[in-house]
Amino acid sequence: TVNLQVIRERMRRVAESIIKEIQREGKSFNVERCILAMIGDLIENAHFHGAESVKACEFSTSRQVQEAIVSLFYDLILPIAMTGISVYIPCVTGNHDRAEKDKTYVKPGEDNLTYIIYKTLELLCKQSGLKNVEFNIVSGLYTHYDIYGNTVVIEHGDELKNLNRDTCVNQMNRRQGQIGKVVDFFRFGHWHEPVQYGQGRIIGNGSVPGQDSYADSKGFWSEAVQVLNYYVQTNKRNTCFFRSFPIYLQKK
Repeated sequence: TVNLQVIRERMRRVAESIIKEIQREGKSFNVERCILAMIGDLIENAHFHGAESVKACEFSTSRQVQEAIVSLFYDLILPIAMTGISVYIPCVTGNHDRAEKDKTYVKPGEDNLTYIIYKTLELLCKQSGLKNVEFNIVSGLYTHYDIYGNTVVIEHGDELKNLNRDTCVNQMNRRQGQIGKVVDFFRFGHWHEPVQYGQGRIIGNGSVPGQDSYADSKGFWSEAVQVLNYYVQTNKRNTCFFRSFPIYLQKK
């Protein structure tokens, strides 16, 4: 029941929800910028699981790349950028975004098909004169950025052996040692199920398609949810995390 038309409708719903939140919160706060964290699995490689993926995909991998570019630009980035707000887009790759069957750890951010998607989106934004949009396209599996003095690490999440607090904390600690900074927030996707541990410390995103036959057969729970997080500059909290707002995409 989920096809390209449904996906694009849901992407537009994400953009509409973000814009409404910017307008609503703008009455009480100075909304400075919007961070659109692209955390991978933008496509479902049509040959990822052999015949299983071929059967599950609506069309070929190459067309998926093209459709992802069109939808992400016209349905998500452009409407938000047109509000005039500063938009920062950190970009990491996912396991389903790879061009080959086997996973690579040698510059996966450049080797995977997300590199084409991200670089094309960056070019489209520049050619459209969107000076308020900034991309951070990394060659590795993760990246980090600053929000009001707090460090955020984002990655796809497929390096987590399973989904629980301990595995997430261990991954945070590994990244913390690698970047040489205290990591305050960890953000990931992959598991298709929105989760949160601590006061905004660890947040896993949902998916756009939601539950499908594969997830149902395997006993997984995939939710059509995208998570919107708020941060405020304040000395009254332990961190700048304010609250989390789930954007539900599937109509009951």
